Amino acid sequence: MAGLRVDLIRFPTQLCCAVLCASAALSIACTSTSTSATGPSATKCQVAATAAPVQFTAGGGTGTLNITAARECGWTLGVQSSWVSVNGSNAGSGDASLSYSVANNPAALVRTAEIVVEDQHVQLTQAAAACTYALSRSGDGIGAAGGALKFDVLTLTGCSWTASTSSSWISFTTPSSGSSAASVGVSVAANAGAARTGAVVVSGHSYLVSQDAAVLTPAPPAPSPSPSPAPTPSPTPAPTPSPAPAPAPTPVSISGILSLLSGTCPNIRFTAGARLIVADKNTDYSHGGCKDVSIGDTVQVNGTTQSDGSVLATHIEITKNAK
Repeated sequence: MAGLRVDLIRFPTQLCCAVLCASAALSIACTSTSTSATGPSATKCQVAATAAPVQFTAGGGTGTLNITAARECGWTLGVQSSWVSVNGSNAGSGDASLSYSVANNPAALVRTAEIVVEDQHVQLTQAAAACTYALSRSGDGIGAAGGALKFDVLTLTGCSWTASTSSSWISFTTPSSGSSAASVGVSVAANAGAARTGAVVVSGHSYLVSQDAAVLTPAPPAPSPSPSPAPTPSPTPAPTPSPAPAPAPTPVSISGILSLLSGTCPNIRFTAGARLIVADKNTDYSHGGCKDVSIGDTVQVNGTTQSDGSVLATHIEITKNAK
């Protein structure tokens, strides 16, 4: 053991003693020899740990942990992060080679972890995930009275986004920016005019808001005064002419984003270019059919204006937009 001092005493051939005699003049002196020795110090166990690779992409992967130690030297290991796992025992002795796994990074943030073997710290680094963006809804319709709408921004933690709109009648009721997935609320003002469409744009993705036209109630007509009795005409008037025939329907061509779709094929109704479009069994289509019509499509409509202001479609050309 380190620091141990051993004293060895060697007796001479003569017996060492002190003899006290009756005569004070007689005495015999004792002699002895002393030797010291220090034992060797025990060597402390040395444990080394290395890993490869130590840098990973956002998709994760696997690596190898190498532990070097004398055969009689024991060791234990631990991992500080849940996204790193070591396959095999977390304790042993002597040399060892263990595999480990790094999970997929779900955030747009660089992260680090450590594998600790005794006093050895092996650091692993993983790259941030790439930012992607999507919206939970492509759009909604709302009545002329206005109200509240909501959609979700779908993205990773650490990904920044900002929502904006060029429509003065659409405002935000929640924060219009963030750095992770969140809900965005909007308020739509009452509409006093024709049907209208606006958009909220988030990282290149559009959420369309389609609002109905205002319903105008005509003022009641003023009562007519009681007529005075008419004198008998002289000479006798000619017969009253027949009423003029109703004017022929006016052809119209409309292009816009389709919204507020209702009805069942072939009889459907929708809004495009701030006009109400009516399709029936006589309507033909390009780039699809009645069942291919959906909100958010761009449509080119040819038809005629009806007496209520709607357009009876004779032909509809459909262009699919990315949702």
